[in-house]
Amino acid sequence: MPRNLFLDENLIAARTWFIDACFASQAYDAALRDALDTYGDHGADISGAGRDHFPAHVKESLRMRAARVVEYSRLAWDRKPPRYRDSTMRELARQCARRHGSGFYGPQP
Repeated sequence: MPRNLFLDENLIAARTWFIDACFASQAYDAALRDALDTYGDHGADISGAGRDHFPAHVKESLRMRAARVVEYSRLAWDRKPPRYRDSTMRELARQCARRHGSGFYGPQP
């Protein structure tokens, strides 16, 4: 069983950004669901922007939300303490996703 990385004080900054990435990913999913309800679930998929037939402003809003998830995850990784393994950071991201939820992008449980 992996240790609870929420107790590691050296990971506080990274943990905070991973949590923000989880919430941003959930916000992206909610915005995508709203767009699908409004404009329909048909047409070609566009990575990060939903569907091809969505209005330009909706696709741009979804792209910005997806980019926010990526940015928060990058900021978390940038705060990896010296001598910590990448596997520890991946486990921290998973623990954040399990505790705070996840979306399509960002940390996964």
